[in-house]
Parts: sequence; C-alpha cells; structure tokens
Amino acid sequence: MRTQTYINFSIFLTLLVSSACRHTRTNHAQQPDFETRKITHQNRAREYLLYTPPSYNPKSPAPLVLAFHGGSTSHERIARTTLFHKLADDHGFLVAYPNGVDGHWNDGRASSNPKIDDVGFVRLILDEVKRTRSLDTARIYATGISNGSFMTQRLACELSDRFAAVSVVAGSMSAELNAVCKPKRPMPIMFINSPEDKFVLWQGGEMKRGKGGKMLSVADSVAFWTNHNGCKLEKGKSFPKKIPQDQTNVKLKEFSNCQNNTLVLQFIVEGGGHTWPSGKDQPAWLVGPTTQHLDATLASWDFFEKFKLTE
Repeated sequence: MRTQTYINFSIFLTLLVSSACRHTRTNHAQQPDFETRKITHQNRAREYLLYTPPSYNPKSPAPLVLAFHGGSTSHERIARTTLFHKLADDHGFLVAYPNGVDGHWNDGRASSNPKIDDVGFVRLILDEVKRTRSLDTARIYATGISNGSFMTQRLACELSDRFAAVSVVAGSMSAELNAVCKPKRPMPIMFINSPEDKFVLWQGGEMKRGKGGKMLSVADSVAFWTNHNGCKLEKGKSFPKKIPQDQTNVKLKEFSNCQNNTLVLQFIVEGGGHTWPSGKDQPAWLVGPTTQHLDATLASWDFFEKFKLTE
C-alpha cells in the first residue's frame, strides 16, 4: 500500500491573496499545447483535454492535476475558469480536464448519472497519460467545483492509492457516498466553501438544484476527513482584506497532527457564492460573488505540491 510523504508544509500567505501579482494568466482555454483525447468506455465515446507545458521533458517525470467541471458545464468551461494550464507553465505539471456525460459526473448520488462508470473513466485517463507522457505517478492530484468536487471526493474514497491529495471547491459530501466511503489510507484534502452558497447549502440537507440528493453539511464533510485522517489539532486564521472593493472575507481552519503527516484545510469565504475563488467567467447574477482574496487554483497547487505517494 502506498503511504504519504509530507514535505515541510507551511501555511503561508501565498494561499491567500489574489496571485495576480505573481502570475499573469491569460484567459485561453485552448492553446497549441492542448490535445483533445478520446477514450471509448462502456461503449461510449468519452474525452478529456490534456495540457502539456512547454517545459515538459520526457526524461523528467511530471506531476498531473485533474480538474473536474461542475454540473451542466464542460471541460472547456473549467479550463477557462481555473486556468490551471497557465499555472502549469510556471510549475511544469501536466493538466487533464475530463468531460462528463451530458455535463454531469456520477459522484455517488443515485440521482447523478448512476449508470456511468466515471471512476473507471478516470482510471483509463491515468493509464493513458502514463503511457504517453513521462508521469510522476506519486504526484497525481484531483480537484473540482460543485458536481466536480463531489466527484473528486469519490475519487479520494475509491482511488486513494492513485491520488496524493485533492481539493474540493463549492462542494460537500453526499449522504450516499458518506455511507460507503472507505479510503485505503489517510488523504490530504482542502475545502473551499461559502456559507452563502445557494447551490451547495452550508447546513447540508436536500440539494434543491442540479441533480439533487441529500448532502452532509460542510462541517460534517470536513469532519469525515479529519476523523478518517486522525487529525488532532485545529487552528484558525483570518486573512486581511487586500482588495477594498471586494466585500468577501476569507478564513482558514487548519487540522493537523494527522496520520501519515496528512493535513485537512478548510477555507471559509464569507459573503461569497457558488464559485471558484479568483476564477473567470462566473456570472454573479447566477452563482453569487467571486472572492478575489483567494486564488483557488494557486491555493490548490500550493497544497498539492507538499504531498506525494511512496510505496
């Protein structure tokens, strides 16, 4: 069984504030280094976008980040919103943006594409990237928003031997997944949620939008992972407001002293919405305010790169 290696983690203010001063990320979902790759699974044509950064060297195994879109959207949409591929240019990791069936993922809810084997689809993606790229299999990570964040947690439950760490944005855990989730090892996980999210309710209960289903509260979702990881300590931090016109506030809870040196982080975006912090193309009239005090793309990578799997 693979275990976790934790590399000198320090919660620094790099996680907090808009990274515009550190990274210039243009809004292009498709670039020459993108490939649209097709896979046949369950007699169905599936696809994902694979981004290979210009610095890629076949002699040097590269990490991989999989980013899962929200419900009723697509792989191209989350590419435009998160711009993980632009961050990859600076850090040399591969990015895969998988596409769901009819815009949705089978994240464990009976109401969300229950006949689609999305876990098997992800396995095929990992296997294909390993065949065609020099992949560091100890540094594979997953993230997603909304339906994609529920899917990310399902992968953390069922493929904990292949993912070193995950991040969850604007999502909790479904009651159905909670009942069956049995990861093989402690899993580093990061949450970003807003108490004002109108789609994934902070207090949990029946989901009124999207594919429906009963959700755990955000606190109970976090508690599932802190309990699974055996975390003992909690400390909090409030971040200063760096952009005066941004009325949101960001707080952080850090759960540490966990098994295998794992970690659970919970960012709380007060006054935010059902959004990817600092993400692009997120209409406030539909999903609420997008905080600029935190960059979820940068925060996710800063979290990911501290962890790797070891045999």
